Amino acid sequence: MTGESLEAETVLELAGVSRSFGGAVPVRAVDDVSLTVRAGEIVALVGSSGSGKSTLLALMGALDVADLGAVRIAGHDVSGMTDAHRSAVRARFVGFVFQQFFLLPTLSAVENVALGLLYTGTDARTRRSRAALALERVGLGARLAHRPSQLSGGEQQRVAVARALVGEPSLVLADEPTGALDSVSGAGVMRLLQSVAGRGTAVVVVTHDREIAGALDRRIVLSDGRILSDETRRVAAAHAAGVGSPSETEGHV
Repeated sequence: MTGESLEAETVLELAGVSRSFGGAVPVRAVDDVSLTVRAGEIVALVGSSGSGKSTLLALMGALDVADLGAVRIAGHDVSGMTDAHRSAVRARFVGFVFQQFFLLPTLSAVENVALGLLYTGTDARTRRSRAALALERVGLGARLAHRPSQLSGGEQQRVAVARALVGEPSLVLADEPTGALDSVSGAGVMRLLQSVAGRGTAVVVVTHDREIAGALDRRIVLSDGRILSDETRRVAAAHAAGVGSPSETEGHV
């Protein structure tokens, strides 16, 4: 495989990234993190409260700017960009899903999803058409005109996923996407995100749920802002079975 094709597969790259907060004695929330995420990969980002997961996710999605290091999204280094340029990169390459659905209660499902294209320069008719297709993709083609109050929690989160996907992003970042859902609805949303990755989108999921993290392709564990471990699912299974050494099965990227 050539270096050029490898570069095409890399959707997200962090190199020596750090982010601190505070005054005289700053707290380093993210500390010298380096990682890559490639197209079609679905990654669980786990760690205890205060480990730096939310800060790292914000840096991955160019919602925040690192103090040190570089963040590259689809090959674009956002570290030195202006706010306007970072916004443009987010609009083109990144989709976000949060624990809370953040749907506007007075808008229909299709109108809420169309908002995901508002800053892309797409005309209104095309936004609505693409929003309808995105809702069909998540199994809500019959709910286009429904408002959030007329949808279940699982359906509302599917609308939020459709909104994240409507711009056909290279990267989807999901922050506790099942946290406000019952177990059945949550499992449905995770199957949906796995299918998104299966179609070639890179997906990063912040979760406290060990079962969810264990079912995904790759698990990155944070502690005090640093990567404590970074393993693929097959590595975790091999370790549990006592097969092979880390050097033989390590899936670190």
